[in-house]
Amino acid sequence: MCWLALHAVDPSETENPFEDEIPQCKITISPDMMSSLEAALQTKVQCDGDLWDNFLLHYHQTHQNLTECVERASGDDSPDTANETCQQLLDDVQRQMEQEHRKQADGLEQQLHAAQMETKKQLNEKVTLQREINHLLYERNELVLELLLANIAIGDIKQALANYRVYRAKTTDTKLQEQIVRSVYRVTMYQDQRLLNLINFVQQLDNVEAKLILYRLMMVEIQKRPAQRNGYIAAVFALAVKADQEVYAAEQRLYTDLMVPIETRWKEQLANGNYKEVIEFAIKQPKYYEQMQTNLATVDKDKWAGLNFAQFVPYLNSLPKAMQRLEALKQIMAQIRERNKQNPKAHLVLTAKQVDICEQFMNKTKANQNDVIRALNNLKGEFVKFTPGKDYNYYLAESRKASG
Repeated sequence: MCWLALHAVDPSETENPFEDEIPQCKITISPDMMSSLEAALQTKVQCDGDLWDNFLLHYHQTHQNLTECVERASGDDSPDTANETCQQLLDDVQRQMEQEHRKQADGLEQQLHAAQMETKKQLNEKVTLQREINHLLYERNELVLELLLANIAIGDIKQALANYRVYRAKTTDTKLQEQIVRSVYRVTMYQDQRLLNLINFVQQLDNVEAKLILYRLMMVEIQKRPAQRNGYIAAVFALAVKADQEVYAAEQRLYTDLMVPIETRWKEQLANGNYKEVIEFAIKQPKYYEQMQTNLATVDKDKWAGLNFAQFVPYLNSLPKAMQRLEALKQIMAQIRERNKQNPKAHLVLTAKQVDICEQFMNKTKANQNDVIRALNNLKGEFVKFTPGKDYNYYLAESRKASG
């Protein structure tokens, strides 16, 4: 700056070098520039009204020194000595400028380093904070998952659905369905009830693909376990699948792979006088039993002729509800009409006996609802349709004779 100012000012233009007639401008003076000025003037410089005068004084001194140096060089018989003197002055100014530049550069370097360190510190703090946030979110999601599994375990399906939606919205966990199904089998003694709860839960989901994944996983687990594969759990599962039209249409084997074997098994058991599993199903899952009761009471055509009817027909009076018994009797009567038109008496006598037992059960349990009474009377009215003049009472009397 000083060197440029030297060439920009013509001393001949003004007699007073301290007279500042140039238009005013604003100059920013750094602390380092203040220090340099103090060193040049060898006095304390204050940032006040005298600062500009001090600056001009320093400028004038520098200008005067250089001017004198040039003049001496012009009148000196020893130009080399004069040049050396001027060069020394110029070197001093150059050194001052270089020192000023280094100080400025060092200051900027320190500021840059400090800024970099502060940025790095803030970045580390941000990373740490984000890690803590992620950990808290993970713990929160884990808590929601545990609540979801607990809700399914106790059968609180409404709350389970709420937690399921929260968890799905916050994570992209692709193993969620596996975790849900696996949780059902944590405790063997509760696995049947928890699986039934899970089936109820899946039925309430909106997403068909999520349902299919859960049903597939459940079926694999059911098929691994003979007690579930050969019991009412398999029937409930299959019937739940069939009740969902979208799921059933997408993958019918979820129904057939379990329903066909269990229905075949139970019908064979009934034909052989083994009623235990069917009765358990009717007691524990009456809603689902109603969906199978007609099929269970229906004997395959190719097996009717060889059926031990006396061993088969009593199963219906082991059922827990009067209407269940009447529905089974109704289906048996329909098969007698279809398959024993020529010689129905033996079957009707045995059936009349079971109708009488059912009526006694109704009286004992006070099952006197209108629909139950109507179903009983309709059933009794079917007997006379086989042979004119031979009604229910006739076949009942015949059954009593046979019993002695």
